Amino acid sequence: MRESNFVALFRYPKDWIDDLINEINLAKNWIYIEIYRFVNDPTGIRVRDALVEKAKEKVKIYVLVDSYGAKSDTNFFKPLLDAGGMVRFFTPIPISLAIFSEAHRRNHRKIIVIDQISYLGSANISNYSLGWRESIFKFNDPKLANRLIYFVKLNFKHYKTYTFNQKKFHSIHNVNGMELIRDIPSIWKQRVRKKLNWLIDNANKSIQIATPYFLPMGSTIDALIDAATRGVYTEIYLPFRSDVNSMDVLRNYYLGKLWKAGIKIFFYLPTNLHAKLLLIDNEKYMIGSSNYDYRSYLYMHEINMLAKDPVVVNELNKYFDELKQDSNEFDYDRWRERPMLDKLIEKILIPFRFLF
Repeated sequence: MRESNFVALFRYPKDWIDDLINEINLAKNWIYIEIYRFVNDPTGIRVRDALVEKAKEKVKIYVLVDSYGAKSDTNFFKPLLDAGGMVRFFTPIPISLAIFSEAHRRNHRKIIVIDQISYLGSANISNYSLGWRESIFKFNDPKLANRLIYFVKLNFKHYKTYTFNQKKFHSIHNVNGMELIRDIPSIWKQRVRKKLNWLIDNANKSIQIATPYFLPMGSTIDALIDAATRGVYTEIYLPFRSDVNSMDVLRNYYLGKLWKAGIKIFFYLPTNLHAKLLLIDNEKYMIGSSNYDYRSYLYMHEINMLAKDPVVVNELNKYFDELKQDSNEFDYDRWRERPMLDKLIEKILIPFRFLF
């Protein structure tokens, strides 16, 4: 059996940021960051200043941050640029007739590579989400690090273009038994959705999901119901209240149907659950940046990992047990008796679900 390359699963951004800064301080060769948000706030400043010090030591530093999600600008990164670091903003929103469609096409990936250490997961560099429940995985694997660097450098080079249809931008890569699945904005490709449905269709014993914004396509709803009907234990963890109120309203539309099929639904109470996790048969798992909703599949650049490492599975079991301890189970009777106004709003918004 291959030795595990897994180092840690961080539940909370504060712990992850502390570890990240420690790894930055230890960097000898390079640091590559591709992330949705790198905010000009105390957390962002801590990370930026650590990067500045390493740039002064001639460590190669590349930062690619989404132009919309960044919540920062070139002035914020000026100390890093002055020290020799490279910073680019992914696909600035154009002032043109295409602004509506192109504004949705964002880089939602969260990849950080420091020498042979890699981070993949759900969290951004931001004070705003510092108290959320996240899922950030840390690996120590030179081959994985090199492949992730290839992905970051590819997008770093093509940061101004929306032409990502070439295979090199979305082909699946296998590294040491791990599938690295990249999504690009597409009506047809949607590799994460297709992989998710395939995993659900082939589940034999159990399906466990944690996601902040549960608005899956009809094919996924059908796959989940089919799995539960054939006796696969299925549970879904959602935040009791996420940071996007419209998503909380829309998800309610589906919950009764899923519950009636035998699917267990839990609402995480302490804070926003922003993790993106899938565990199948207590054996296979998919982790990464992708939400299970229309917007992620249609418009977002995402990255997920599919693998079978027993060490990670054990850690995921602990994670889901922790979620259950701090969650309330879905109440069907209460859902059925929700106000008529809520039901009306759901029906009005559902046709526009691809915009949320």
